[in-house]
Amino acid sequence: MEPPEKPEPPKQNKGPGFGARRGKRPLKHLKAMRGDGVLAMGERKTPVGYQLDLYMDGERTIGTGSLDGDFTGLAEDLEGGEARLTLEDGAVMTIVLENVEDDGAEFEVQASAA
Repeated sequence: MEPPEKPEPPKQNKGPGFGARRGKRPLKHLKAMRGDGVLAMGERKTPVGYQLDLYMDGERTIGTGSLDGDFTGLAEDLEGGEARLTLEDGAVMTIVLENVEDDGAEFEVQASAA
């Protein structure tokens, strides 16, 4: 009796999965960051904790992350809106808020040229 054929191992995913990347070069992970910062949207400023991953996509820097803070009752006003996140080291980046809840939010960093 012949031994059964070995199935192929599952293929490993590459990159963090920013939408359909089929046929595009892989993203290069630049760095992961976390700390305390300030989220500014219009005149509103909120202290936040952040976690952020930055990637190189060709000539652009992109990223995703999450915020911890008090967003109670603000989901409708903030979700999908553009804001400025000041990091612990003083760097400022433009982000778009997504999935805003009372105690935090997810975001995407607006792409910038390298």
